[in-house]
Amino acid sequence: MKSAACTVEILPNNEAAVLFDEKQSAPTPGQVAVIYDGDLVAGGGIIRKTF
Repeated sequence: MKSAACTVEILPNNEAAVLFDEKQSAPTPGQVAVIYDGDLVAGGGIIRKTF
């Protein structure tokens, strides 16, 4: 999946919701998501669900 603009909302229990600016078709549970701020890795985790 190529880079896509998004907003990250921090949730309780050490979880986050990633809200993309445009519809994405590739995120799949079990894949790894990595969040960048420019060249800096700002966070990451395993995708649990999509909607």
